Amino acid sequence: MKVESFFYLGVTAFFVVIGAIYWFTSYEDAGTTMLAASSLLGLLAGGYLLLQARRFPPRPEDRPDATLAEGAGPVDQFPASTIWPFERMTFARLNGAAGSSGSRFMTRRYSRSALALSPSSSAA
Repeated sequence: MKVESFFYLGVTAFFVVIGAIYWFTSYEDAGTTMLAASSLLGLLAGGYLLLQARRFPPRPEDRPDATLAEGAGPVDQFPASTIWPFERMTFARLNGAAGSSGSRFMTRRYSRSALALSPSSSAA
């Protein structure tokens, strides 16, 4: 897990450097805050993986002297097949399609009524 932790800590270092450059060149608070939050997220994931790598023995992927035979075999257990991802995707697509078309019709209707009630149209 050390490779993964170093990757996330590298992401943290990248966002810290970019955040510092962004702060000194733009003086904008929102972008700097988002870059700082991104670096903290990378630090959270990288720190957790580094602590886990220290707690457990090294995996064959982490050792330079490991052979291919040490990494062979079952990797993990995976859940059985289920229909729930398909059902959730279908519901989200149907809900999104109804929501977007409904909001489109509501926007047109309210924009026409707002134009009819505007003070400039009554003065003419």
